[in-house]
Amino acid sequence: MALWRRETNLWPEPGQTLIVRFSLTFAEVKIRALSTEDLEDMVLGATILSTGGGGSPSTALKTAGSIERKGIKPRIVDPKDLKKNALVFSPGDFGGGISKEEEERFEQVYKAKIPIKWAKWPLKMWSSASVKELAKHLGRKPDVYLSSELGPGAFMGVIEQAAEAGKPMIDGDTVGRAVPDATMSLLALKKVEMVGGVSTSHFGDVIVWKRVADLRRLEDIGRAFSTASGGGIGMAVAYNWRKAKKAVIPKTLSKCISLGKKARESKGGEGKTLATILKETMGRVLFKGRITDVKNDSKHGHLYGEYLIDGSGDYAGHNFRIWFKNENHVGWKDAKPVISSPDTITVYDPEIKQGLWNWDKTPQDHEIYVLGIPCQPVWRTAKGLELLGPSAFGFDFHYTPVESLPS
Repeated sequence: MALWRRETNLWPEPGQTLIVRFSLTFAEVKIRALSTEDLEDMVLGATILSTGGGGSPSTALKTAGSIERKGIKPRIVDPKDLKKNALVFSPGDFGGGISKEEEERFEQVYKAKIPIKWAKWPLKMWSSASVKELAKHLGRKPDVYLSSELGPGAFMGVIEQAAEAGKPMIDGDTVGRAVPDATMSLLALKKVEMVGGVSTSHFGDVIVWKRVADLRRLEDIGRAFSTASGGGIGMAVAYNWRKAKKAVIPKTLSKCISLGKKARESKGGEGKTLATILKETMGRVLFKGRITDVKNDSKHGHLYGEYLIDGSGDYAGHNFRIWFKNENHVGWKDAKPVISSPDTITVYDPEIKQGLWNWDKTPQDHEIYVLGIPCQPVWRTAKGLELLGPSAFGFDFHYTPVESLPS
């Protein structure tokens, strides 16, 4: 059964929009076609806003190249143009690795190496397998796709799946940055119930989520499945747009494209690019120096660790420490906490004009900047801070908005 029907065979040129009439799910709607350059700028912008997580930038760029080679049409749609009966699928890869002990147990039990270390995955993409199984379970394909968080890998895989299916992707996400847990999104804050969900693994397991008590349970059980599968699984969750629209922060993909484009096109060296980024994000420099040590440990489907940075220039004689759980969540200057989630903490590398991804090799041969960027206002409410503030990560100090910090 067709859920929507396109009444024209024309496609807009990349970077342009076309008003298209869709029956049932869409009214008159402006759909923006994305060029390869748009996708690359989106990745660059997301490395600044995703606070060290959200998936691999290099993999996301490879996906952008794959989209171009396939000739498929990536498109985004303004959330305000969706009709309330649209069925939204939010797919993605779930997990962040496992501990050494968990790895040893896995290899002993299954007599095989962990698949996330293999050159080729047993399935092309776990999340796409989850989408297929979810559509089968619901007896209906999605009308539109949604990235649950803002991150290079988080949204690029979703964009590719949507384009392959001939569907648009919502220009927005449910956090405004990347986060380590499903509970840390507006879907949880607004108590949005899912229509259904499916998880898949490289073993061929298919777990159907007919009903789940809440996103805390989805997170905990999903992480357990991820750990038992070697550190990663596929996940796809379906929502009714009438309920999910209250949990979507609009235009965040467009924001990433604009930020990435302006950073890429900035002239005048390191200072000019940094000034452009700070202007566009309303952010500020918190520290400058060289990374002297990086500590990390994968366990229970997350990457935990910290950066140690020695100051230089105006920050000489001082030090800065950043703690992360997938993403950067707390920063201390001279052992005093100065910034925390929900604000964004970005370790910015001026040599590549990107924010660092916490799984990548960390540069220790040149100076980096620590940037603080204000979060979406909704995260500064009492409930927002409960879900994404310092206490959510086990820290006992009060949150201070980044713009309120002393110079």
